[in-house]
Amino acid sequence: MKCGACLKEFKSYLRLQHHKADVHGEQNQMSRWSKNDLESQRKTNLAAAEEKLKQEISRWRYYNN
Repeated sequence: MKCGACLKEFKSYLRLQHHKADVHGEQNQMSRWSKNDLESQRKTNLAAAEEKLKQEISRWRYYNN
């Protein structure tokens, strides 16, 4: 996907929307998020996913040994 104004390439729609809001001042669903907000949310989601994975591995080991 490309930004129509500057022709910069993006891999995801949400990154394109964030770019348009941040750089070009367009009002869209990503206007209220800063880059730091997105990074902290990603890190929080990653930590939660890792914890869930550890629990599933532990449960699998408990029942399969």
